[in-house]
Amino acid sequence: MSMADPFFALAAVLAEQMGRGELRTVQPLPMEPGEEGYSGAKLVRLRCVYAGGETGSFVCKYTSPAERAALQALTEQGRGYTPTLIPRRRAGRRTAGA
Repeated sequence: MSMADPFFALAAVLAEQMGRGELRTVQPLPMEPGEEGYSGAKLVRLRCVYAGGETGSFVCKYTSPAERAALQALTEQGRGYTPTLIPRRRAGRRTAGA
């Protein structure tokens, strides 16, 4: 995957925000049975390999514009326990909370 891929772009922004280092590869994976939760929200796990060979993953949720607006407001208010929010302009159409 390249920076042009929306999953790679999203994972790169999250990795930067969390100080994880430079990404080499990102692989979107489905959630395991029982990991989806009860809300029915669509989730995806982004398995990442970093420049130093370390691995990790981010769990991201597809959100509606209304949910993105609510998350943005909570994040700007400094509320604790709100998911990381990536503005659409930085990560493409697949903006997610992780």
